[in-house]
Amino acid sequence: EGAPATTGAVPGAATRGKWLVLDELDRAKADKALGGLSTFLGGLPLTLPGGEEVKPPEDWRVVATAASPLNASPALTRRFAHVEVPFPGESDVGALLEHAAGGDHAAANAAERLVALRELRPLGAGVFIAAAAYAAERNAIEPADERTLAREAFTVYVEPLLAGLD
Repeated sequence: EGAPATTGAVPGAATRGKWLVLDELDRAKADKALGGLSTFLGGLPLTLPGGEEVKPPEDWRVVATAASPLNASPALTRRFAHVEVPFPGESDVGALLEHAAGGDHAAANAAERLVALRELRPLGAGVFIAAAAYAAERNAIEPADERTLAREAFTVYVEPLLAGLD
């Protein structure tokens, strides 16, 4: 049931009435990946290679995440509403890290030490949440002090995101 295999992910999802989630769209060449579908994303019909015409349903959406603005043509960029998700407040960050660390206070504190690095580059909360979960798993396997956990989580999760800084 649904669209033929040759339809492609975007029109195929629309044909099935399933929203499409594109994670880290800023890492792709957006115009190359989606540029040919710009009018379809704007709600106009698309003719498939077999001659069949598909049109996205009115309530169909593409939801994309991006850590930085898209490097895309204005035609494609305007097909998306842009919503900036602010970094959580201090108490919310603490609660998120505690939850991600499964109650391991040393792991949560290790990840919280890394939050100050946002001054160097605007990093989202997800990297720190992943660091807290990593630190908790690592601490469960072989207990370590908070500083060691922070250093290891930094190396794996944060340092690669700081590439290119002086």
